[in-house]
Amino acid sequence: LPNRRFFISEINRTLIKNGQLQPCSMFFIDLDKFKEVNDTLGHAVGDKLLKVIAGRLNVILKSRDLICRFGGDEFVVVVPGMADINKCSQIAEVMIQQLNRPVEVDHHSITIGASIGISCAPNDGKTAEDLLQHTDVALYDAKARGRGTYTFYSEELGDTIKLRRELEIDLKRALEEETLEVHFQPLVNLKTCGINTCEALVRWNHPSYGDVSPESFIKIAEESGFIEKLGEYVLRNAMLQCASWPKNVRVAVNVSSVQFVRSDVFSTISRLLDEIGLEPHRLEVEVTETVMLKSFDDAIFTLNQLSDLGVKISLDDFGTGFSSLSYLHQLPLDKVKIDRSFIKNGIADSRSYMLLKGVVELTKSLGLNVVLEGIETEEQLSQISRTIKIDEVQGFLFSRPLPAHDIRTLLGKAQDQLPGAAEGQTL
Repeated sequence: LPNRRFFISEINRTLIKNGQLQPCSMFFIDLDKFKEVNDTLGHAVGDKLLKVIAGRLNVILKSRDLICRFGGDEFVVVVPGMADINKCSQIAEVMIQQLNRPVEVDHHSITIGASIGISCAPNDGKTAEDLLQHTDVALYDAKARGRGTYTFYSEELGDTIKLRRELEIDLKRALEEETLEVHFQPLVNLKTCGINTCEALVRWNHPSYGDVSPESFIKIAEESGFIEKLGEYVLRNAMLQCASWPKNVRVAVNVSSVQFVRSDVFSTISRLLDEIGLEPHRLEVEVTETVMLKSFDDAIFTLNQLSDLGVKISLDDFGTGFSSLSYLHQLPLDKVKIDRSFIKNGIADSRSYMLLKGVVELTKSLGLNVVLEGIETEEQLSQISRTIKIDEVQGFLFSRPLPAHDIRTLLGKAQDQLPGAAEGQTL
């Protein structure tokens, strides 16, 4: 197949008239899981696979259509004279179907897939370069949707992707300049009315857009390849703050499933503990079920290493997945945090209440501490504390996430200043 430079020159030679790109459609194709083939079976097998893919695309397309290998595992196709969305959809579906078929290479049966971005001239671009840029934007969205699908370019999508890329650049700069903040939300012990743990939560106040939601920028960090740097940044800051707190208070830090896959979490945590001089039992690592779904054996090994070191392990967002129950006896857990969804609509709902009570009793029977997240009203707290044996609670009723200075002030106050403490040992 022609390379990128020759391909662009062919588009300009055959499709430009009176300085404008004639009606056509462009498909930007990215192979899913191709990197895994190169990493596990070698580049020679990867090269042969690319030839098979090129052959399949040639069979699908007509003689007048233009196709090139754009680079790596990317292909670009241009269909002259056709800019109908329905027909483009049909072509994309055939491409995905054909590229999903298993490929036999050197006695290996390989199954990959494809994501496709689509744009049409002249609506989406009047030059080959503009059309290519917009098709790439559409491809980016297709991959973000979970791969194995196709997306058409739109101006709204272009603005969204532009903003996302801008945030990616700014987030990288914020990490380099250490302008991200780590806030802390207390977990309140229902027996003592005291604070034994504070959860570290990263916050980003963007100079132009204000507070960016953690869900947004953490996902950007994961997709852009610097989640390890962000994760270490939060761990370091959380440990440094914890070292200045009362000795009976630990800090909890959520570790992303992507961190477990891409980095040596145990080495990072043990190194930071040594550098900062924090006792391992004062760190609580929070993981979600997705950590196990990514790589179960590696996750179990790492969590056992951390537990043997003395670090506490907590299973976060319990109750939101499909197989959490099996993890309660397989993981070296100290604590289970029950997701706020159990009481999101108020625990007066008898079905939610009975389910919550059953989950708590099961967890407690295994000797694990239980935390209930999302407590926002006195009514919720009163009903829970009377009938369900929760160890700790967390939510806006007690405190929103606070900056480092404010959490130190809160920890320094007498415990009777916490909500409910005036009523004695039960809240």
